[in-house]
Amino acid sequence: TLPSGIGLHTLRKQTRGNSVALMLSLRWGERDTTFARKGTGLIGPLMNEGWFNRSTRSWFGHQSRLAVPL
Repeated sequence: TLPSGIGLHTLRKQTRGNSVALMLSLRWGERDTTFARKGTGLIGPLMNEGWFNRSTRSWFGHQSRLAVPL
């Protein structure tokens, strides 16, 4: 958990050269006001990538149990 209270989880994934470059910008807001922004449509598809310990079918089953639409 970050000092701000946000939970942070990382995924181990094989990369070329064992290096990853990440630039992450988080902005707080209400769902309805941020939904129309350009990057929000990418979050769902990106959540389905990079799982090293879960199959895609397992992830979608977990997602449906939580009733979380992505």
